[in-house]
Amino acid sequence: MGEEKGRGQPVRWTAEQCIQALELFLDREGRMPRISEQGSKAGLATPVTFRRAVGCSYAEYGRRSNESMCWTAEKCMAAVDRFVQNNGRRPRLQSEANLSSGLPDPKIFLQRTGITMGTYLKNKYPELPTPKSLELPAPQKSGRVWTKDRIIEATDRFMEIYGRYPAAAEYGIKYGLPSHNTILAHFGIPAGVYWKRRYPMAARSWTTDSILQAFERFIQAHGRLPLAKELRPENGLPTSGTVRRHTGATGYSEFCWTCFPKYVAPEKWDRERCIQGLERFLQEHGRRPTQEEHKQYGYLPCAMTFTRHVGESEAQYCARQRPELSRYWTESKAINALDQFVARNGRPPLAVEFCSANQLPSYPCFAKTVGRPVGAFLRDRYPEHYEQAGQEQIGGQTMRTP
Repeated sequence: MGEEKGRGQPVRWTAEQCIQALELFLDREGRMPRISEQGSKAGLATPVTFRRAVGCSYAEYGRRSNESMCWTAEKCMAAVDRFVQNNGRRPRLQSEANLSSGLPDPKIFLQRTGITMGTYLKNKYPELPTPKSLELPAPQKSGRVWTKDRIIEATDRFMEIYGRYPAAAEYGIKYGLPSHNTILAHFGIPAGVYWKRRYPMAARSWTTDSILQAFERFIQAHGRLPLAKELRPENGLPTSGTVRRHTGATGYSEFCWTCFPKYVAPEKWDRERCIQGLERFLQEHGRRPTQEEHKQYGYLPCAMTFTRHVGESEAQYCARQRPELSRYWTESKAINALDQFVARNGRPPLAVEFCSANQLPSYPCFAKTVGRPVGAFLRDRYPEHYEQAGQEQIGGQTMRTP
């Protein structure tokens, strides 16, 4: 622990060696090391080694040194002068007045010299630019400069095209409209009030009949019912909340079933079909289907669909209706399942393949059931697959046996 091997560095850092290396760096660079420099490349201990040996981090040690009497008035001013000579500008007092830049803290500078660092720089280097003056000016916003006439022209054009008020997301350059704040700044009223005052006849008050008519227009145009995410004013449709409020439906799906049943896709699965599909599989295979077999056999519903329609999971249904299929692993059952796996795959299972998805007990359960280590049992039962000792290449995979 704490060892670092390198050319010229000690094998084991002590507190004295860490501090001595840091002081050499301070004398050479005039500042605390940056994070990228805290290591053997700069002749320093790593941050973890330094903390373990000294009892504090580089930053904490630097703060202690900064607060000590090492900074005199002459050293403070010399450090500032050195920074100006190296960089050709004044330092940023908020981000650069620290040991990482070779400067004392502004409070330490004030205590030692009696004046602030900014005053010292202003008096000694009045010709140097400040860091703020060197920054690039903020880019000017390009685009349309809105006036009252242009706002009216844009809103008139929107009403002529869409014949309705814009949605909140439509305020902007995409639809050629000004923002809410732009309308408020030029007319002194909120955007919603502006639209209602200028276009009073365009206000849409949804009723049950108008909602049904809007849905019929959408169906005629697209040949289907709109998706829930398509219930937006830009599509000429009310929101789902408006549909529920005016029709009394508890949800959008109930509204579709009630008002447009012929456009709703019929439910493929019901309770009887789910049970019939599971019973058919149980008769053919004598066990419950795996997750992959739910996808392979078209007559099987997925596990969630079965639970939703039957009211219980497949495991609960089998435990109640087919208790003989309940899986309590005995030695004969475990070995039989293992033989079936080998017959299907042509090799013994890997350790990670001992799971219910492969119709096998878990690795610890198998070892407990047969009363032997799994690796030893597999080698004795399938010696042809273990011709080499220790490690075998079976089915293109590396298998280690205990």
